[in-house]
Amino acid sequence: MPLTKLILAASASLGLTACAAVPSAAPPLSPQAALVQRQLDAYNAHDLEAFLATYSPDIEIFDITDAAAPQMTGLEGMREVYGGMFVSMPNLRCDLGNRIADGAFVIDHEICAMGEPGDPPERAIAIYQVENNLIRRVWFAPVD
Repeated sequence: MPLTKLILAASASLGLTACAAVPSAAPPLSPQAALVQRQLDAYNAHDLEAFLATYSPDIEIFDITDAAAPQMTGLEGMREVYGGMFVSMPNLRCDLGNRIADGAFVIDHEICAMGEPGDPPERAIAIYQVENNLIRRVWFAPVD
């Protein structure tokens, strides 16, 4: 008797019933996670204005390995850096590996294509802090 039939027969003799796993619908995103997702979607579309619209005018971006002072501040700094990236890096894209959202913080594991197709992806952890429905601070941590 094949193993599957044996297990089913044993289960039936014990009065157990089999049940199939039913995929559940994904839970709705928190407002903070939805904001970070809009930011990621705009980044991948290279839509600079939609991307910047998700950030506070007082945005601070940090490298977590040297978080004493922000590496970039303000929307104009972001406009210059990301605007240049969107133009000069047509294959630029980040995909979400995993996300944790709790209160004002959203933590994304991002897998990013930075160069030519086929180049190995860059991986990073991005920690977003949301205040007043805008991203106020971001900390980036490299992943080895």
